[in-house]
Parts: sequence; structure tokens; C-alpha cells
Amino acid sequence: MSYALGASSAQTMSDFAIEKRARQILSRLSTEGKMMLDVGCGNGLYTFRLADLNDKIIGVDISEKQIADARRFKVELKKCVEFVRATAESLPFCDQCFDAVLLIEMLDHVPNHEKAIREASRVLRGSGDLIVYVPNKLYFFEVHGMRIGKKIIHGYHGSIPFLSWAPQFVRKWFERARIYTRGEIVEILERNGFLVREIDYYFPPLSKISNRAIKALLWRVITYLERNLLTRRFGMSIFVLAQKR
Repeated sequence: MSYALGASSAQTMSDFAIEKRARQILSRLSTEGKMMLDVGCGNGLYTFRLADLNDKIIGVDISEKQIADARRFKVELKKCVEFVRATAESLPFCDQCFDAVLLIEMLDHVPNHEKAIREASRVLRGSGDLIVYVPNKLYFFEVHGMRIGKKIIHGYHGSIPFLSWAPQFVRKWFERARIYTRGEIVEILERNGFLVREIDYYFPPLSKISNRAIKALLWRVITYLERNLLTRRFGMSIFVLAQKR
């Protein structure tokens, strides 16, 4: 089944991209019988994929358009998934009502990322699981593009080479969203009530590159980087599995 719906959506991606990250999540997280919350769900692509294994999942997003798209796709895909419009910093759920919370590439965009993490802790049951993906400062590209004054420069599919490596006093003039080091995201999570159980990295699936020769070359490079314990740290995103204390 294809989830590449809504071509104009900011969160549209290939089936392969969805499946690659979903496999990484599901290899660490047992979903059967668990009540799950996908915060910053966008138009629901990951929510729908996880719902294939467990229909006890709710998606939350601040965007009215994204939630409307998710509800429309829900009807098309015939999924038993609920979508709610809300902010990550103020979730409309009671304390300790979820077994797992997912924060997939959204902490970098919320106004107060620490408050969003505390809200995730509040709605999680004791020893509940938290899955986090955040942009990695060590990745070779700044994946959010850059701003110069009021002008936004997207680069190649939104990526600007090596801006991510710039020190923060330089980045603050150009950045459009936060990026994190491994140490920073671990410290933030532990400061807000979580015990980090595992760190891993996510590499892009190259689904946006159409040139076969370039794609084949980059595929070999990325495969090497993923398999090498030292170079894995240069992945596009940092993956964190944490547990509520």
C-alpha cells in the first residue's frame, strides 16, 4: 500500500523513506497492545504505517491543513486512526494515558522543545517509551535550508552543504530550525525526566535523487557510512530511545 499521498504536502515522502524509518522504530519498540501518540504527525504518513501493526494510535499536529489532510487520507486508506489538532507543548490528554510517544523530526521546530518533552513525559505511563528523531549537527548538510534576512534559500532539496557544522554564533544568523549534537539531545531528555536507553542514527534513503549514476555512487557511500561504527555518527538524524523515569 502506498502512503505517498498529497504531493503538495511538506511531509510527503517515498514509501521507501517511510519504511526505512519505520523499521528502525519497530526494531526497538514493540507496538502490540500499546496506546501510542505521534506528536507532530503532519499528514499522518508514519502514523498510518504504525497503525498497520497497532490501531491504538493518535496523531497530533499544530497545522490545521496537515490534520485535515491526515483525516482525508484516513478515509481513503480505511484506517482506524484518530487525529487531533494541538500543540506539542500543551497536549489535550490526561496524565499517564499512553504507553509510547513518538517525536519524529519535530523538536527542532517547536517554540519550546523542553516543554514539549515534559508534556510527552506527562502523558506517558510509568516506564513508558519515548522515540525521538532530531537533526544531527554532524550531518554534512543543513536540511532546513537557510535564511538571509527575509529571504529563504532552499539549496538542493532544502539542503545547504556544511552550514550545520558552523558554530552557533554563526548559525544563529542563518538557521531556520534547531539542530542537535548527540550530547545535547541526551542532556535535554535526561533533564526532563527520561533515561536514554539507546542512540542510533538515520541516513537518508536518496529517494529524491533521479540521476541513476549519482544515486548509485551515493548509495555505496551511505551504505559504508551506515555500517561503520565511527562514521554512523554523521547520519542525517539522531535516533533516541528513552524511557520515562
